[in-house]
Amino acid sequence: MISCPVEPSISRFRAFTATVPASSLVKIQKETIKLFINAEDRTSQLESTIDDETGDLFFSFRPTTPLPLGKNSCRLVGTTTEGRLVEKRWSFVVNPKLDPYLRPFFLKVQKRPKDTLSHYNLGVAYERKYLLADAQEEYRQAARLSARNQKARMAYDRLYALWDHKTLSKEGVTVDVTLDEGLLKIGKLLLIRVLVSNKTGKEVAIDPTEAMLTDGLGGQEQTLGNLTMYPKTAFETGAISVDDYARLTYFLEKHHRPLLNPGSIFPGVTANGYLAFQIKKKEAKNLTLIIPKITVKPRKSLSFKFPFTRH
Repeated sequence: MISCPVEPSISRFRAFTATVPASSLVKIQKETIKLFINAEDRTSQLESTIDDETGDLFFSFRPTTPLPLGKNSCRLVGTTTEGRLVEKRWSFVVNPKLDPYLRPFFLKVQKRPKDTLSHYNLGVAYERKYLLADAQEEYRQAARLSARNQKARMAYDRLYALWDHKTLSKEGVTVDVTLDEGLLKIGKLLLIRVLVSNKTGKEVAIDPTEAMLTDGLGGQEQTLGNLTMYPKTAFETGAISVDDYARLTYFLEKHHRPLLNPGSIFPGVTANGYLAFQIKKKEAKNLTLIIPKITVKPRKSLSFKFPFTRH
């Protein structure tokens, strides 16, 4: 069953969920499933998980860039084991003017699309409606139109830090990070999944051991080099209890989290793995992941910073 958002949306970041029952999944090749919106391939923004008990496949789509205003045509496609194409089509309209509160702010942006204050005010209006992705986009536009607009930049950064999933691109290198706080309570362990995509046409080198995590309180943590040994080390140093040691060990055995390996990434290839950090200060809420050096050979060095606000 697919829950398709056919009703109009005031948000340009409309999300949706989908479920493929296990009985149907055996007939569909999971790796062939793709999502197109207005003929644009948005499959990279479609996340999927399989329920361990039922075997059902769950999809969730959340756009990383704003959807166009007006009608959006969607198509979810896949191929069966017999090679037959199956698809689901639907459409919806994006129109912020449908909301009485947003309407005057949105009309001002439409009338003066290059006015930084109009974008900023629309961002504030979106934030008051709890449409944070839309607000962040308007703050970004305001900061882009006026580099000296520190108010817009600070508002953008404040919202950017809230997202667990972030993507930055520089000169053909794209770094995609996802924060996982699931093991903090039992293991004081923060995991960050990292994907590094090389579209430079040249070889790229990365050394994950150089990555660090700052906590805003003066603390700085280096990456853990071995997740298998971590529970024992954390228990022996008094960081976790014996019960949590058992729980953490069991979890890591059942749910493998491969660490990101150092090495070269060839053109067109995406490297992926986890960075792991021990969080020693439980009161630390504002974290910054720093990847200080990704080298585009022979000598171009790129750095990436990702701020996070813990929930």
